[in-house]
Amino acid sequence: MLKRTRGSPASSPNENKFPNQKQMIMKTISSKLRILAIAGVVALAAIVVQSCKKSSSTPSTPTVSSTTLAAGATVTAGTSTGFTISGTNLTNATVTCTTAGITVTNVTVTGSTTITGTITLVAAVASGTYTLTITTNNGTASASFTVTGLQLLGGFLSSDSVEHASLISYFTFNGNVNDTVGNQTGSAQGVTYIQGVRGEAYQGAAGAYATVPAAAAYAALQSFSVSVWYSLPMAAKPISGSKAAGIFFVSGDTTGSDGGEIILETDVPSATQYTNDSVPIHHGFNNIGGPAGSWMNFTMNSYDTATSNWVHIVMTYDGGSSTYTFYENGQPIAVSSAYGVSTSTTLYNGPLPLGSGSPATTLMGNLTLTAPDPPTTLFIGTWPPGLYGVSATLGSAGCFLGAIDELRVFNIALTQADVVGLFLNGSAGR
Repeated sequence: MLKRTRGSPASSPNENKFPNQKQMIMKTISSKLRILAIAGVVALAAIVVQSCKKSSSTPSTPTVSSTTLAAGATVTAGTSTGFTISGTNLTNATVTCTTAGITVTNVTVTGSTTITGTITLVAAVASGTYTLTITTNNGTASASFTVTGLQLLGGFLSSDSVEHASLISYFTFNGNVNDTVGNQTGSAQGVTYIQGVRGEAYQGAAGAYATVPAAAAYAALQSFSVSVWYSLPMAAKPISGSKAAGIFFVSGDTTGSDGGEIILETDVPSATQYTNDSVPIHHGFNNIGGPAGSWMNFTMNSYDTATSNWVHIVMTYDGGSSTYTFYENGQPIAVSSAYGVSTSTTLYNGPLPLGSGSPATTLMGNLTLTAPDPPTTLFIGTWPPGLYGVSATLGSAGCFLGAIDELRVFNIALTQADVVGLFLNGSAGR
């Protein structure tokens, strides 16, 4: 028999058997709540960390802080200049300009803060502020630059804008003798290149010359103009006992008889002409398809009076009016022909008066160069072999010792305004 202790409450059998069960349950609940609380904190921390990671990896758009031109505050139309763009987030950027006549090349990105490149502008770009667009994978930014447009010279922005649609051949002589408009590759022998009127120029020498295939447009000529700059220092002038020096010829395959379809050469000056820094210039054409028995070959004579410097000469023939004109430095000069001396010569296909001779004399009219020996070769700086007996073989005699630059051939007769435009713009190096 159990003896009850005074002051001690009676206990149930379960209480005696599991005296700490409630405490254990409470502890278990408390522990679980504590674990859940810790897990919640950890989860929240993970969310915060993940959020921070996402925030730190958000792509940053490019920005531009400055744009600098190598040319200075502005760039002039018709030129090129380097540029430097500074900013942020420029990695792998491209740079473009949507304005016609402005191209961007040589773009280099250094790190994420610097872009360099080159801007090239055609002469027709007007004065104003233009935009460069900087594009990365993360967005775009813009930079601006200022252009100073060219003033018109003789009504033209550059030599290139003078009757460009009528141009059939153009030789820049920038390190080669290629026809950049007729798309013909020339072959040079002994030619070197010096600073010219615009870029480089052809420098002649004894035995030096160039030959170029004649583009198909030459055979279709009815009117024409030849424009060229040349320099002939005293030491390079033909002298007594030497041969005339060829500048430019258009020739068929039979060079001995039809090699002067277009002719331009400097002849030997007299003692007085030599002293006065002058030289005779022979120029003209051979209308090989004219009526049988008619006068077809016209080689005319003029005198240049400033040949130690760069001189611009242009010869034009207008088939519609049968008018031939020769220009020096923008002005028509006297031409000596079978019909007298004049600054504007009307050509006929026989002796005057009209209707005389056999066949009857008429105006020369449009040229016919399609037959019997159409143009096949352009000779630069020398004579076609066998023509007039000057050079028996190509380059053996009659080579031009001066310099030649900016040779252009047109399928129209240029106006005096056109010629002035070529002279003024060429004088300005454009």
